[in-house]
Amino acid sequence: MNSSTGRLLPETIDPGTETTETTVLRLATAMLRPALWSTLVVGLVAVLIAAVPAGLAGAVGAVSGALLVIACCWFNIAVMRWTARAQPGTVMAAAIGGYCGKFVVLLTLLLVVRETAWFDIHAFALSILAAAAVWTGGELVGFLRGRVATVTPVPSDIAAGAGSGAE
Repeated sequence: MNSSTGRLLPETIDPGTETTETTVLRLATAMLRPALWSTLVVGLVAVLIAAVPAGLAGAVGAVSGALLVIACCWFNIAVMRWTARAQPGTVMAAAIGGYCGKFVVLLTLLLVVRETAWFDIHAFALSILAAAAVWTGGELVGFLRGRVATVTPVPSDIAAGAGSGAE
């Protein structure tokens, strides 16, 4: 943690010294903020919309769906952080596995609770759909705005000028 800013990583890192671990950690941080905030907003809107036709059951269903998506998707960011020290292929496999896994978990829970009387299943399902789409879009926005190098050059290649077209 950077003691002067209180952030997990410094704002700028010299590309020649950035490791795969710092790249993955910066990417996870960059993806989390817009995904979380936009999903919280969509969850609130879903609660308000669902409460009109379905009352309290609709509001509970929408809250449950949005919170479930946030938990599942946050787990995927945590997997990225946990595997940051691993080889890049392992990090990618874990991220893709987590991405696929969260949709399997969401679909499974949707099928398990489809006959529940605790909340409105339609509000639950639509909230899951909206929150998952917005979270994924938020991650994409964070990735694009984060300007995190997806290919970390090896310091010896930088010093030698490899890939600069000066061969």
